[in-house]
Amino acid sequence: MTYKEWAKKHPDKIKKYNKEYRERHKNTIKENQKVYLLKKLYGLSQKDFDKLVALQDGRCAICKRVCDNFVVDHDHTTGKVRGLLCKNCNGLLGFSGDNEQVLASAIKYLNQIKEEDNG
Repeated sequence: MTYKEWAKKHPDKIKKYNKEYRERHKNTIKENQKVYLLKKLYGLSQKDFDKLVALQDGRCAICKRVCDNFVVDHDHTTGKVRGLLCKNCNGLLGFSGDNEQVLASAIKYLNQIKEEDNG
């Protein structure tokens, strides 16, 4: 009997094995996926990514908070990597559509509210 035939007759054993394997190796699998996606999506090796983290002193390029789970910020038109951001700052740029006028308007709004509160 071939493996394929055996596997068809024992799907419960295959499912259990796969689940146990994923559980035992989830950190390795996750790390391998991260390395693969860095290269595939952004052209970055793990070494390149680590250099960016070091250049930014382990901090988000926008809010400057220490971060341990960076998102690669890139120009959606050119694909060029701009830096590493925390998830919140990445969302800020994403929700604004990278539109400088929207971001400037948000700053103006916050300053206006601050002046009203102090005035």
